[in-house]
Parts: sequence; C-alpha cells; structure tokens
Amino acid sequence: MIINLAGEWLYELDYQDQGLIEKWYEKKLSNTGFKLPGTTASNFVGDKLDMELNYERETLRHLRQHYRYVGASWYQRKFFVPDASNKVYRLFLERVMFESRVYINGKEVGKRDSLSTPHIYDITRFVIPGQENEITIRVDNRDVQKLGPYPSAYTDETQTIWNGVIGRIEVQVLNRIYVDQVQIYPNIHESNIKGTFVLCNPLEKKTTVRVNIRVHYQDKEFKTLSLIKHLEKVEEFVEFIYDIEELHLWDEFTPNLYELEIEVEDYDVRKQRFGMREFTTKGTKFVINGKTTFLRGTLECCIFPITAHPSMERSEWERIFSVVKEYGLNHVRFHSWCPPEIAFTVADEMGLYLNVEGPVWMDNWNKTLVGQYPEHYEYLPEESLRIVDTYGNHPSFVMYSLGNELRGSFELMSDIIRRCKKRDRRHLYTLTTNWDRKVDKEDDYFAAQTVDGVPVRGQYKLHEMVTTTKLTFDEAVAQRNIPVVSHEVGQYSVYPDISEIEKYTGVLRPINFESIKKNLEEHNLIKYAKDFTLGSGKLALYLYKDELEAAIRTKGLGGIQLLDLHDFPGQSTATVGILNCFWESKGITTSDYFRKFCNAIVPLALLDKRIFLNNETLKVETQVANYFQEDLVDVEVLYEINDKEEVIFSNSLGKANIKQGEVATVGSFEINLEKVTEPKELVLKLIIKNTPYQNEWNIWVYPDETVELNDDVIHADKFDDEVIKALKEGKKVLLTPKEQDVYRTTYGKFFPVFWSPIHFISKDPCGIIANKHVIFDRFPTDRYINYQWKDIVEKSYSINIDDLPLDFEPIVQVIPNFYNNAKLANLFECKVGKGKLFVTSIDLETDIDKRITAKALRNSIYRYLNSDAFDPRQSLELASLVKVFTPKPQYELDLVDVALYKKAFASSEMEGHPASYGNDNNLNTAWEAKDFSNGQHWTVDLGQVYEIVGTKITFSEKANYLYAIQTSVDGNEYKIVVNQTGQTSTDQERFDEFTDQARFIRIVYNGLPENVKASHKEVKVYIKKK
Repeated sequence: MIINLAGEWLYELDYQDQGLIEKWYEKKLSNTGFKLPGTTASNFVGDKLDMELNYERETLRHLRQHYRYVGASWYQRKFFVPDASNKVYRLFLERVMFESRVYINGKEVGKRDSLSTPHIYDITRFVIPGQENEITIRVDNRDVQKLGPYPSAYTDETQTIWNGVIGRIEVQVLNRIYVDQVQIYPNIHESNIKGTFVLCNPLEKKTTVRVNIRVHYQDKEFKTLSLIKHLEKVEEFVEFIYDIEELHLWDEFTPNLYELEIEVEDYDVRKQRFGMREFTTKGTKFVINGKTTFLRGTLECCIFPITAHPSMERSEWERIFSVVKEYGLNHVRFHSWCPPEIAFTVADEMGLYLNVEGPVWMDNWNKTLVGQYPEHYEYLPEESLRIVDTYGNHPSFVMYSLGNELRGSFELMSDIIRRCKKRDRRHLYTLTTNWDRKVDKEDDYFAAQTVDGVPVRGQYKLHEMVTTTKLTFDEAVAQRNIPVVSHEVGQYSVYPDISEIEKYTGVLRPINFESIKKNLEEHNLIKYAKDFTLGSGKLALYLYKDELEAAIRTKGLGGIQLLDLHDFPGQSTATVGILNCFWESKGITTSDYFRKFCNAIVPLALLDKRIFLNNETLKVETQVANYFQEDLVDVEVLYEINDKEEVIFSNSLGKANIKQGEVATVGSFEINLEKVTEPKELVLKLIIKNTPYQNEWNIWVYPDETVELNDDVIHADKFDDEVIKALKEGKKVLLTPKEQDVYRTTYGKFFPVFWSPIHFISKDPCGIIANKHVIFDRFPTDRYINYQWKDIVEKSYSINIDDLPLDFEPIVQVIPNFYNNAKLANLFECKVGKGKLFVTSIDLETDIDKRITAKALRNSIYRYLNSDAFDPRQSLELASLVKVFTPKPQYELDLVDVALYKKAFASSEMEGHPASYGNDNNLNTAWEAKDFSNGQHWTVDLGQVYEIVGTKITFSEKANYLYAIQTSVDGNEYKIVVNQTGQTSTDQERFDEFTDQARFIRIVYNGLPENVKASHKEVKVYIKKK
C-alpha cells in the first residue's frame, strides 16, 4: 500500500535559521499552497530575480531562477494512516537537495543528505495508525558536506541549487516481513544469476516463511526456486543461485530484460528487472558479452531548462535517450552527478551504456580538493556506495567514476573505489574522469584528454585533423594497458541561438540569451543572428565529425565522450552543441547526416589532404570500423565522387569480410583529376552496398592556373589620396590594406572559440557568411565556412564595418563570438562616386603559389575585377570609408609592460630559479617551482594599481600548461580574470587579453603535463601607452 503525499503543503522559509532553535516542527507552519513534489522556484517562493540586461560577465554566466532560495525551508502536512497492526511504515523522498530532516507528530525521525539516492526513513515508531498524522520536513540546500558549487549535482551553472523534494514522495505501508536490498549478479557464462536480498523483520517476531523465487522473460515464467527461512533477527541475509533457462543477452542492439520476482508467502512480493550482460575489458578495449564495443558518448550535465532540476518523468527520459540513439550514440556520461531511477530504467529498455559519477568536481582552480575537509572522508565513500547499491541492478549502469577532474587525496579516491569494487563488480571503475596522471591500481579504465602528455583528442592537433583524414591517437593509447576514453571532446563554441528564448516557459529566465539578443540589437546585428548560429554551428559540426572519425580510426581506443551533442547553458554560456539545451535541433544538421560518422559501423576514407590541383592524383585508402554485434561477411564497398549535381567517378572496391570489433582496410583507389577542368567542390562517398551505412567527405579541386590583374585595375595597399583621386576619376581599385591602416580590426582565425569567449577570454571569431557573388562561380563555396577557407582566413584579419550604413552587406562577413559582437568583413565592394572599389583584408600575396585555395580565390577575384561584371550594387560615401580606413592611433599599437623588474614572489622556488627570474626580461632565465605539484603560483606586485589590458606568458617549455590568471588590488583578495585550465594549446607563448584594475597579478598553474613543473621564462603585464 502507498500513501501518496503529493499535493499542497504548508511551508515556511527559514531565512534566519531559527527553525531548529524554535522547534518549528512543533508548530503549524504559516504559509499555504506549496506543491510537492516541487521546488521553491516552481512555487514562486524565494528571492525574486533582480538583474538587468547588460553585457557583464556575471550576467552572461548562466540561466537564472526567477525565484531562488538557499537555506533551510520547512514543509508540513497531515496524512491519514489506516488502522492496522503489524505494519511497517517507510517514508520515501525520491530526490532532495541537500539535507532533509523528518519529524512525525513533533518528534524527530532522523536526517539524510544524499544528492544521488532517495532519502528513506523508517517512521514505524512515530506514526499512529487509525488517525491523521503530521509530517514536517526541513530541507537545507546549503553545501552541508563542503563539496563546492561546481559539480552538476550541486550547482547554479546547470540544474540550479534548488530547495524542495522532487519525484515520488510517499509513505510505503509494508507487511511486518518484507524483502529489501535486492541485488542480482548475472553470470552469462554459466547462464545463471547470483541473487542476494534481505528479509526484513523489524518487529523481531520469530517465524518461518516460505520464499518463492521466479524469473520472467517477456510473457514466459520460468521454474520456481523455493526457500524456507527461519526468522529470528531484524534482518536475515539471503543468497541464492538461479539458473536461467533461456539466455537472452542485454546490449545496445538487443536490450533484453528479465524480471526477478521474490515472493514471501503471505507477506510480500518484490520485483526487480535485470539484464544478462557482462561489461568488462580486454586489453585497451571495452567488451560487452564477449563482443568488442566502442563507446560513442555524450555528456549530460544535469541540464533541464524548464524545471531547473532533473526530470523524474519517464516520458522526458524516453525523449532524451531517443535523441541520443537517433544521433548514433550508445553511451552517456553523467558529469559529476547521478540521474534518478527512471533514467536507468529507460536506458535499460533502450540499450544505452551509462557512465555515472559521484556529485564531485574538486580541482585547484575551484579551490576545493578531495580530502580537503574532514567531511569528505565519510560522505564521499558513503555516497559512492549508496549509488552502487541503489542503481547497481540496472544493466545500463556499466561505469562509475568518483567525479569530474578531481585532484586532492588520490589515496582517498583509491580507497573509495576499492570499497565500491568489493561491494559490486558489475561495473567498471575509475578514480576520476580526466587528468593525465599515473594509473591507480583500482582504475579499470582511463578517461583523459592526454596520456603521459600525448594527445587523445583532436584539439591538440587541429591542423592535422582538418587538413587530412588520417589523424589517430595510437601513440596515446599505447601508453596504457587499460581502455582509454577520450575526455570531453569538442567544446567548439556555437553562436547562441536567441530564437530559443521563447522556449523558457518554466522556472528559469534565459537572461544570458536575452542580454546577447539586446547586444545584437544595439550593434544592429540582430538580422544576422540565425546566420551566426548556423555558420558557427556548421564549423563545429565539421570539427565534431573529424574528432569522431579520428577516434574511431584509432584501433585501440576505448571510446569518446563528446562535450557536447547539446548545449551547456552555464559556465559563461557554453553553447557548444549541435542541438540546443532542450535536445532539439538548431537547424545545423540532421541525425541522418550525423549517423554517417557516428554509428556502430562507419566507413572511413584516408586522405593525405583535401585540397587538390587538377593535375594531381587523388589517392584514397578505405577502412570500415565494425562495432556491430556480428562480423560483416561478403559486404561490397562502393565509392563515388559527385559535384553535388552528378556523379563524376564511381566504382566498386570489391567484397570484404570485416570481423566484429575491428577497424579493417577494405581497399584503395586512385583517380586522376584531369577530368575536373573547372574549380569544383566534390563529395567523396563510401557506401556499404545494401546497408544503411555510408559516409562522405568534401574535397576541393582547382585548375593549376594564374590570372593576372589588368592594368586598368589600380592595386593599392592604403586608402590614401591616390586611391581617392582614382575613385573620383571613375577608375577600378583593388584595396588590400595593411592592418595598421584600418581603424578597427580583429585578427583572423579559422578554429572557433574553445568553450566560451567569456570563460576563456577570447576574441576568436566563429566562421564566415559568404553571400552570393560572382566570384564564387570559380571559387565554389557553401554559404558558411568549410575547410577550403582555412588557409585563407588564417592569413587575414577582419575589418570592423560598424560605421558603414546599416544596410551595407559585405561579400564575406566574419561571424564574431557573442562576447565581441561587431559587423566584420574581409571581402566587400562598393561604388564610390563614379569609381568602383573592391576591398579585401585577406593576404593574397605571401607564398601564393604554395597556397592552392588562396590562389584560386585570387584568380577568381582578379578575373572578376578584369571583367565588365565588376559593377557593385551598393554605394558608399567617401566619408564613411575614410572613417574605416583611418590608421590606428599610435597608443593602440603600443603597449607598455609594467611588470618588468617588479617585485615577484611564488608559492615555491627551485634553487637557482627564483621568482625574480619570471619578469627579468631575460629568456635565458626562468622561475621554476620546487616540485611537480599542481596549484603552484607566481605573483608580481606592480607597485600601484593599473588599468591592465592583458598579459603575455612565455612558458619554459612548449607544453599544455593549464593556468588561471588572478588579480588583486590589495594582495589579499584575488579574483580570476582568465581561466585557461581547460584549454588545449601547447604554444610556448600565450597572450591573454582582459581589462581590469589591479596591482597584483598572479599566475596559478592548475594542471601540468607529465614531468613538467610550473615554470615560465617571462611574464609581461600590459597597459596601454598614453
């Protein structure tokens, strides 16, 4: 029997923490109408959001609750308990944040504090059958266990820090003898299960019971195993072996489920679903039921933009996981949190492999380390064991990590995993997700972005990843003898889709999106908003494709975890997804396209390059990755090359056999490209005949030709009097200005912002919009950036054309990141009086014969300028252009280093490498920390407060230093102004641009490569020269 407590409750917010002192559990609470399950936010209770739209970093950080409350809150109601004897009463609160205390009829029952599992109380001694009883619950959502505000389980960045009770809230009425703590351990090799459970006899009445154990599969019921048990204690542990008559294995392809039924005659029936599966490792690969699998995963960071807390509804998890499967994924990692029971249930039914984590994200940069507080030594082990015990029967639960990017006491972490393994070996375990570290004896797998300093995701080798299709991570995988999972792959920033603002119909206000929309309006860019999203999204899509293919090509890699298929709306609005945070399409791509390269079977083409001249030969080696459940036998692989209108080349590579779990070469072919006489963007396809599996790649082919500029076109590199005179005389002018001769510019870059332009301060652009123009007749391009633009934009800068008329449209518009909104262009044209002006900020001269696409673009531009077709539709006044092409003021060109020779000090110093060597203007000296530990820091005292505009660090080595820059005006209170803890650059020299008033600048080394100390040769702190 269930007594449902859902409904309206009395409530009172305990702002002053007086409830315990004044014994509110003995009084009637003052406010009515609070709906549970629910939260203070969903009940419009708490501090109302008071924040104006602006472009400050704090406003753009994350979504906000319309009503927020952190502290103790009290909830109270009455419930009737039917008159009955020999019953047990158990209160079930499915999910609470953080601590609950329960009082029945004015008496305290106890307290619980799990963020991951239900809060369950035995209230038998406190209820009075046959009458109404009063329940009072105190929920305290403060950080009672000192976890810090960063794990997805407890953060305002995604789900929010909410107060209330969600999910089921009920009193379970049990007979005096009942079944509890059921665990099922499948043995697929012997076709049986080992089962354990506890017979509970809380009233301690001696009795003998008959227990009948049955297993059901679909509509079949198998034999009954009967046991006789003599009960004398409160709890009796029972263990049994049950032979499975028909073995149906569970995996991603056939998620077969059984149901175990335990009947205690005359007392109780308990049912538990399970799957017959074994998830283990073999060398560096994961194995499911003896078959090799490759994890194609994405993250779920507790992002629920309507409720601001995890969904407890079956329909929502069915929707989310359906999208995951639709995009070819088989794996979900729950970043520093554990989902509710219904998520596991749906994953069981759909066949998904889940990586669950404890509610922990503790690292140097967020100022909390594992083991830093005494509470960690009790709470963290208990919470991990609660997770394993509560959800361990679910076949979808295959992996467990203590949390995300953990540092601190690895001894404590190792001990927790040791205890979990002793309790339950149905799952694979690792100490922490990410960080390049030594393997612990308890690690079953290793999740990281580098392995002993060797990259295991494409961001470290972006140039190779996009110019070829041959990148693998073989070297990294070879460093380990256990599976390696590539950590948080992607994080390519997509311009926020402001059209989703209207979707926020729940408890959250998208003030970050609203502020971005307002800023777009202020910059007169709102009409480009959708183009900005689609253009940056297409670039991110291509990079995700290459990341996935590089991972799948790596034969020994265990899997990949994307960050992310969908957006992360916190941590400074990290819209890095192909889908929005509602798991809905932004229009960037389709699931059909995504599955071409993200699937159990993936054809792969190996190309040395993607850009060709038509006097070259295209050479292609082909592979097929087969992580399906069986061998591919006698399959025929076809190839074709089309120009998006007709097939130009096609043939068969013959038939092949590809063993399950292998990435096999199936053939190669060569094509002479002489047949391609015009500039073409071609599509190379590999097709496995009579199957849904195919994949494709864009390649570009150009004639080997040189077009010269006619004499009637004046080519100038400065907008000066000579140019103005020529335009007044009606002449044609090609202007390729130097950057210092343009008033406002932004550097050119192909690869987009990493994660967020606010979290990792950056002016990096996010792609281009190529408007329809005749020059693209012989330089074929999509509307948005693709790989033929890489060399071109990397050797360019963008011209800020905000001062030109609002309706002026450039030929190529550069997409800014959302924190640096501006109208940018690197190709535009106009009439000026009788003259015609064509402007480009692209370098079309340097090494032009070695740069195929740049030369092709130049040829097309020159051909256009030489022709009568050069007749711009738009006109500009001379004054507008003069403003754009006014040379930069000298003070903007010159920066002053105010750190030189100033007093410096550090957390430690290696002998012979003092802190003073870190800013002595000598690259032959360096400050170096005493040991290899993370968290070391170096500080310079500038002597007075300056308006800082940036820093340049020259590290001691060319390596991936993970660092943060902090500032202070007094040397006591520091704040983070730059956080490069998650970046992947190995550049020895790093320039970070920011604006802040400070006297003290501190460099904190949060993460270091293997065998590399915190150390730098020089730090420069810049102000603008007056």
